[in-house]
Amino acid sequence: MKIELNLNESSKAEDSTDDQPERTLVPDGNYVAEIIESQEKISGKGNSYLSLKLSICEGPHEGRWVWDNLNINHPTESVKSLARYILGNIVKAAGLVGIDDTSELHYKPLSIELGHEEEGEYAAKNVIKKYHPAITAPAIDNKQALKELDNMPVKQVDVSDQTDTPVNDGIPF
Repeated sequence: MKIELNLNESSKAEDSTDDQPERTLVPDGNYVAEIIESQEKISGKGNSYLSLKLSICEGPHEGRWVWDNLNINHPTESVKSLARYILGNIVKAAGLVGIDDTSELHYKPLSIELGHEEEGEYAAKNVIKKYHPAITAPAIDNKQALKELDNMPVKQVDVSDQTDTPVNDGIPF
């Protein structure tokens, strides 16, 4: 059986990269982001790993994507342990105690410390150095409100002249 595909001119891939925008790195720093996709993938050597796609939620780079890969099923125990440690930090940063599925991490704000690295002949890429809980405006407002409560005057009541005899108010407890 022979299958023929007819591609018209509009669907052919361009050999030229002139029309493609130049990929730029997000500058190093701390960003509020959220995981928007997580999936298990297979590496070139046949090992499965967890691929996380994150979207930056605030600032001039809002909407930019960064990725992190965790080798949680790597044959080397030290690599696997490090990946599981990082996943544990992600879970804590997302404000969760534990998860049954990585989809539970989706759309939970967290803070990422972003850096970059170069890999030999390949172009530099963004890498996530650390995960932290996100500090959002409501959390900052709540801290300020708690400080104001701490500074409120407390009304002192003198109870020294009251007797220790029970009050008969008809309530059975």
